[in-house]
Amino acid sequence: MKKLVSALCLMALGLNVQAGEHEHAEDYRYSIFQKHRFDRTSDQQKILNTQQNAREFMPGWNATVDMRSGDLHDMYGPVATVPGSTLVEKAQALIAGKLTTFGIEAAEWQMTRNTELDHAGFVDYKQVIDGKEVVFSRLSFRFTENGELQRVLADLYGKVEKDMVAQLTEADAINTEALTTDLQGLVLHSKKIIRQVWFPKPISNGYQLRPAWEFFATGLGEHEMPFDLTGYIDAITGELLYRTNEVTDAFDVTVQGRVYLTTPLAPTQDVAMPHMTVRIGGNNYTTDVNGYVNVANENAPVSVSYRLEGDFVDVVQGGSTPSFTATMNSSGTTYLLPSTNTSSADFRSTNAFYFGNVVHDYMKSHWPNFTGMDMPMRANVDINQNTCNAFYRNNNYSMNFYQPQTVCRAFSEVSDIVYHEYGHGISYRFYTANGANFNNGAMGEANSDVWSMSINKDGVVGEGAYYSGGSIRNYTGAPKVYPGDIRNQVHNDGEILAGSWWDVAQNTGSVDTMAKLFALTHYDVPNAPDGNEGPLYHDVLISALMNDDDDNNLGNGTPHFQEIVEAFARHGIYLLQDAQFVHNEVAHQKVGVNVTIEGQLVLANPAFFDKLYLVYRDRYNGTGWDTVIMNNTTANTYSAQIPGHSGGTIMDYYFSALDVVNASNYGLPGGYNPDPSLSGEVTLPYQFGFGINNKRVSVDFEGSIDGWELGVADDDATAGHWIQAVPIGTSVNGAQGSLEIQPGQDHTTGNGKCLVTANGGFVSNFSSDDIDGGKTTVRTPVFQLPFYEPVVEYYRWYSNDRGGSQGARNDDWIVQIKTPLALVPSTVERTRQADQQWRRKIFRVSEYLTNASEIQMTFIAQDAIQSNLDGNGQDIVEAAIDDFVIYEGAPVSVEEQNKRLLATIYPNPADEMITINVPQGSEGSISLYDITGKVLNQGNVTNGTTKYNINTTELPSGTYMILIQTQHAVQNSKVVVSHQ
Repeated sequence: MKKLVSALCLMALGLNVQAGEHEHAEDYRYSIFQKHRFDRTSDQQKILNTQQNAREFMPGWNATVDMRSGDLHDMYGPVATVPGSTLVEKAQALIAGKLTTFGIEAAEWQMTRNTELDHAGFVDYKQVIDGKEVVFSRLSFRFTENGELQRVLADLYGKVEKDMVAQLTEADAINTEALTTDLQGLVLHSKKIIRQVWFPKPISNGYQLRPAWEFFATGLGEHEMPFDLTGYIDAITGELLYRTNEVTDAFDVTVQGRVYLTTPLAPTQDVAMPHMTVRIGGNNYTTDVNGYVNVANENAPVSVSYRLEGDFVDVVQGGSTPSFTATMNSSGTTYLLPSTNTSSADFRSTNAFYFGNVVHDYMKSHWPNFTGMDMPMRANVDINQNTCNAFYRNNNYSMNFYQPQTVCRAFSEVSDIVYHEYGHGISYRFYTANGANFNNGAMGEANSDVWSMSINKDGVVGEGAYYSGGSIRNYTGAPKVYPGDIRNQVHNDGEILAGSWWDVAQNTGSVDTMAKLFALTHYDVPNAPDGNEGPLYHDVLISALMNDDDDNNLGNGTPHFQEIVEAFARHGIYLLQDAQFVHNEVAHQKVGVNVTIEGQLVLANPAFFDKLYLVYRDRYNGTGWDTVIMNNTTANTYSAQIPGHSGGTIMDYYFSALDVVNASNYGLPGGYNPDPSLSGEVTLPYQFGFGINNKRVSVDFEGSIDGWELGVADDDATAGHWIQAVPIGTSVNGAQGSLEIQPGQDHTTGNGKCLVTANGGFVSNFSSDDIDGGKTTVRTPVFQLPFYEPVVEYYRWYSNDRGGSQGARNDDWIVQIKTPLALVPSTVERTRQADQQWRRKIFRVSEYLTNASEIQMTFIAQDAIQSNLDGNGQDIVEAAIDDFVIYEGAPVSVEEQNKRLLATIYPNPADEMITINVPQGSEGSISLYDITGKVLNQGNVTNGTTKYNINTTELPSGTYMILIQTQHAVQNSKVVVSHQ
C-alpha cells in the first residue's frame, strides 16, 4: 500500500525555542563545523552540474549535494541493475566507472563494510590519501535484497593541496595548549597521539584537507566526572579542529528551587531477573529470560549465591558485585532477592541490573544477529559525588550512576535513564560493527532517548527522576525545530531528531512501527561530525523512507510516507530541505504597476516537489497574506506577479516550496516565518514599496554624521562598540568571504563606510572586536517630519550564531522608535535570528507612532551577561547599519483616489484561482463571463469581506471577462486562464 498525497494547502509550522529543563552543556565537545555554521554555497552552477551528473549516473536519479562545497552527498532514485556478481564487485565497478565524474578516484578508497541483510545490502568505503585517512569521509552503497543499486551516500572533501605538509611533530601536537581549548578546571591524567590524518577544514565554498594529529586524553572534570577526549589538532598551525567526549554525560544537571521533599513512587513489582549468575558449589549458572535456571546434579538443601552479574550486565556497588546468599531447601521454589528496601543501595543495584538486561534483550529483538553487545557492560551504582547524574563511558564499556541526592533519586532507579545510558553503548558498538565511527553527539543523545521511548512506549523520558516532579525530557508537547532550536549542545540538539521519531510513532499510531524503522535506519549508518546536524537529520529522514518502502521505488511513496515526512517536518527537517531559490530582492516600484517576481529553483529531489509559492501582503491593508503559485517559465526559472498598488503601499513577501505531502519548507529568506507568535525568532521578509521615491532624509555614513550618538550612557559592553568606518570582514576561518560574521563591505558602494560594531586588524579573526559583556547602542538625531506619511528605510546586518561555542542565538537585535519626549519607545525589531547579509527594513512611522511630528530611533546590539547560560551566554555577536532614509509617502491625487475605489484582480494569467480584492465597505456583485457573454460564475460582494476567489481549475485555457459592480465603481476587466 502506498501513500503519496498531493494537495494545494500551505502549512505553516511553528517553532519552539525553550531549552530542556534538566540539562547541562559541559561535555567538552568542540567542532570547527559548529563555528563554520551550515550555509548555502554560492556556486549554483556546481550544484547544477552535480545534479546533472546524477541524472546521467542512473536514469531517474537525482542528487543532494554538500551545501558547503556543491559536491555529491546523497544520490538515489529508481533501483538500478549494475554489473558484478557480488555487491563488492558492483560497488568497485561503480567507483572505477561512473563515479569518476564526481571526482572519485578508485585508488583512494578502502572498504570498511560488506554486509548483506534480509532487507538490504551495504558496501562502504573510507578515503585514504598517501596512507592517511580522510576523517569523516565516506562512500556508501545500498543495494536491495536482490542486489540492485538503491542509494549512494558520499562525504567528499576534495584533494590535498601541495603545500599541505605537517610542520608539528607528535610531541609538538600533544603539548600544544589547543588540546584543552575552552576547558577550565579539569584534571588531565593522560594524553597521547594516535596517528596522522587528513582533516576536512571548512572554508568558503568547500573544504581544505589539512594534515592533523589525532589525539586521545583522559581525566576528571566538573563533579569528578571522567572524560575520554578524542580529537584532531592541525599539524601545521596547532589549532584545535575537533574534539569529542566518549563519556556521554546524559543527565548532568544543577537544580535550584524550593521543593517538597516527597517521593512520587509507583508501586514496586516483583519481576523475573534475566541473565543473572547463580553460583552453587563454585559453579556459575545463568538464569534465562524468565529468571529460571535448571542445575543438574545438585540436590536440596544447598547454599546458593545470587549475583547481580551475568552475560550482559555486571553491577559494581562500592567496589564489588552485590550478591545474596540463601539456602535452597527444595526445588521448584521462587527466590525473591532481599533488596526490597527502596531506599537501599541493593535496591538501586537490582534496578540497574534488571533494566540493563531489558534494553539489551529489546535491542536483540531488532538485531538478532548483532553480537557487539553480547558481553557484560559494567553498571557502576551509587558513585559517591554530590550531583544528579548518570553517564556512559565507551573507553571501559560502562554505564555509571551517582548516589541519591536531596533533590533527586539515584538515576539507577529510573528505567528510562538506564535504557538511555545503555543506548549510548548501542550507538558506538553498532557503528563499529558496521565499519564506521559514531561521530555526532546530538544524534547519540537522540538515539538513546528513542530506545527509552520505544521500550516504555512513552514520550516522556526520565519521569520521576526528581522528587519535585517533572522529567528529564518530554516529547509530547511543543516541538524543538531545526535550525532555530540548534544550540550546539548535544542534549538540546538531539531533541529535534528524537522528537521526529516520537512523532513518527504518533502519526503511524504505533510505537513498534516507529521502533522498527528506527532500528533499520541504523544499517544506513547516517553520520556527520558535530555541527552538521541539519544535513544529518535529513539523511535520517531519507533512510527512514527507504526502510519503510516496500517496492524499492520512493517515487510512488511508501506505506507510511506522509506520516514520516510530516513527523520530521514538524521539527524542521523537510524533504525539500536542500531546495534553493536564487532571487534578487526587488527595488521600489511605480504606483499601480504589476511587479514580476522571479528566480531560479534548484532542487535535489524533484520527485518530492509539488509547487513553489509566492506569498505576499500589503503590510497595512489588513487583508492578510495572499498566495500565488509560481509558474515554471523556462528550465528552473519560476515567476509570478504581485498586482500594482497605490502610492505608499509597502509589500512584504517570501517564498515557500511545497512537497508532495504539504509539509512546507520556507525557503527564502532563510530564517523567516510569517507566524506572528515567532516575532522574536525570525528575520525580515523581503520588502519593497510603491511610489516611495521622495527622499527627505538620507544618510549613507560616508561623511559627517552630526547628531548620531555612537554609544549612550547606559551601554555596558566591554568591547565591540559602534564606530563609523569601512568595515573589515570577520569570518570563522579568518579569511574574508568565508561565512562572514562581520561584513567585509558596506551596503552603499561595497567599499565605503557604514556603522559597525568595531573593527579588528585586516581580515580579522572571528573573535576580533566582537561585542562582549553587554550592549552597545546607536541613537539617531531627532528628525523633523513636516511631510505626508513618512516612511523609514534602513539596511542592517546581524550575526549571533557563527564562530562561538556556547550555542549562540541568545541575544536580541533591537530597533526602537519614539518621539523625543516619550519615556517608553515602540519596538520596530526585536529578534534573535541571525541574518549575515545586508537586509532592508521599511516601515511607516504611523505603524508605531500616531501623528508624530518628530522621531528618534535607537539600534541596539548586545552580547549580554546571562548567568543562567554556560559561559555567561557570551558568544560572537556583530552588527552593522547603512543607508538610513526617510521618504515622504506619496500624496493621494484625485486619480489615485479613484484607483483606490477599484478592485485588484490577480494573478493574471491565472491557473487554478483568480483572487479579487475590493475596497473595504464595498457592496455589489462579481460576475465571470466567457468571450460569448455567457455567465460562468456569479456572487455577491458584502460589507465586511474584501477578498473573493474564483476557482478556474475546470475552465479551459482562454480569455474571460470579470465584471465588478459596487457602490464605488463599475469595473470590467479582461483575464486570461492558462493551465500548465
